[in-house]
Amino acid sequence: MDGESENTQKHRNPVSAYIHTLGEHKNFFKSTFRNYFFGKYKAAYLGIAWHFLTPLFYFVLCYFMMTAVRGRESEVIVLLASGIFVYHILIGSITGGATTFISGAGLIKKMHFPREMLIYVQILIHVLVALICYAFLFAIIAVLNYGVNFAALMYFPLFLALSVVFAIGCQLFLSSVTVYVRDIQYFLSAISMAFFVLSPLRQMVSEMSGLRAQIVMYNPMTYFMEPMHQIFYLKECPDLWWVGMAALCAFAFLTLGAVTYHRLKRGIVERL
Repeated sequence: MDGESENTQKHRNPVSAYIHTLGEHKNFFKSTFRNYFFGKYKAAYLGIAWHFLTPLFYFVLCYFMMTAVRGRESEVIVLLASGIFVYHILIGSITGGATTFISGAGLIKKMHFPREMLIYVQILIHVLVALICYAFLFAIIAVLNYGVNFAALMYFPLFLALSVVFAIGCQLFLSSVTVYVRDIQYFLSAISMAFFVLSPLRQMVSEMSGLRAQIVMYNPMTYFMEPMHQIFYLKECPDLWWVGMAALCAFAFLTLGAVTYHRLKRGIVERL
């Protein structure tokens, strides 16, 4: 029977073999998810509520900054909320995701499992938080009687899924390289404000001009955030150019992350 099992494993294509490997560690995934989700804020009075309060506080702070310039328009709330929650997924994979393997060193050294599962756990938490925050956005839209375009809304899961693919690629790349070059985590922390300034959080890309507008278009996060503005704020269907650019960025970074992780993973344990 063991011979037949090994034979089956050899003849299984790489994708199904990888999924099978992940499936064998599903109990580890569940327990790690529980530990990360419930354990991170275990000592805090508000507990897991901080997962959701963090992006919401960020939203409130940005709202007061924006209304000082644009006035207290109800549309500002929708503009800001539509982009900031997907931004939370993306920025979490860049600044926080860089230390995934370093912070999980204890597990990696003691147990045998696909190390990238730690990344999947963190991404899943970010996505769940974002989904609940987007439910908050739908409540705001209903209260303000802002309305939605249901045809445009069909693009929401597509761009959210592409954001997740992009986030996985970024985190695979950064968490692998940071094990070898620890300075990266401090560098990302130092320039974290630049991601905020050079992302279309407070303005649509079409409202920008000059050098900032050009730089923002070089920021890959733009291609996931701007379509969210179009879907919720403008109530328009993003055109195929935005779909194509988001898909290109997502799978380019996924490929970069996967190749980098594959090349560096053998030396990760030694350097932790």
